Amino acid sequence: MSFEEVIRYVSTASILLPASLSLFRLRPMLSRYPALLGYLGVTVVVEGCGTVLLLQGARDTTQVYALYPIFEFGLLSLLYYKAVPDRAFQWMILALNALFIPLVLYRLQTVTASWDGLLYVFENIPLVLLALLFFYRLLNTLEATNLFRFPMFWFSTGILIYFSGTLFVYMFSSYIVTAENYLTLRDLWSLTTYLNIVFHLVLSVGIWHTR
Repeated sequence: MSFEEVIRYVSTASILLPASLSLFRLRPMLSRYPALLGYLGVTVVVEGCGTVLLLQGARDTTQVYALYPIFEFGLLSLLYYKAVPDRAFQWMILALNALFIPLVLYRLQTVTASWDGLLYVFENIPLVLLALLFFYRLLNTLEATNLFRFPMFWFSTGILIYFSGTLFVYMFSSYIVTAENYLTLRDLWSLTTYLNIVFHLVLSVGIWHTR
């Protein structure tokens, strides 16, 4: 097994850390961050199915992840819906979901490629903006006296790091495949595995501070 394969499996398994910690913090997580709890559960199931198929020799597991963006975007955006008690902000989140779900279904019907990088661009941009808007509000309201013990600070930091970092990869993935520069694509794709590990580690810190 190559080093890249080891990192890929570590990246996939890294979701188990925040998922396991959330079980130890189950009551406060259910009360304060049920959307994040749902996201972790869905991700564990989807990543588990994808890994099983890979171990069985499947060459293409993209179908397992076909509807995953709907759950990922929906649940992570609803995390902010509950965290920010502002009606305009909450209506914006609902509107984004109302636009994103039909978009995913439309792209699944019309895009013939097994990988649709543009779809993830449409997902990442709003999530990055939601995280930035949350930080802006946090700075203006001084809601948290100690940021490093404030779970939403860590959750938003993880979202900002992962979704802004992978945005670059998704924006250029279609072009790179068209240009048949597969070495560059492999290098860029390895970046997503590292960002995935960082994302789950940062989420774990936030879950640890959930009381």
